[in-house]
Amino acid sequence: MSKFQLQVSYDFDFVLLGISSPARYYHLSWYINETCGLMLARTNDLEMRTGKEKDSFVRMAYEDEENYLSFDLIQNKGLTSMVLKEHPSADYLLKIGDSGWEELYGFIQDLKSLPVVQTVYEIHLAASGKKELLVF
Repeated sequence: MSKFQLQVSYDFDFVLLGISSPARYYHLSWYINETCGLMLARTNDLEMRTGKEKDSFVRMAYEDEENYLSFDLIQNKGLTSMVLKEHPSADYLLKIGDSGWEELYGFIQDLKSLPVVQTVYEIHLAASGKKELLVF
């Protein structure tokens, strides 16, 4: 009897930013909404299981239907683990659902100008297998 194997490939058309900020998620999202014109709202938390422990991470989302963009602000640090352990300086991850967005540089500059943000940097996950964690 022959066996068939299903190959799954995901669309990784997104940009991932690391944001370092001591602010709480609702405070940071308020600043982003006011400065960048988004409407981030809390949605289902991202849940991850590492071994026997289960951890959840706050997730704020916004869909810009006019420009076909999606924004997901994800808390990187949970109670017992992190979404991306390779980036411990990132308190939050901002996933922008279009890697070819022309206004990305200006958006990053706006984020850097927020008084509650210490730094913003782009995270490249092409070489690692971590991109699958952020497909939802």
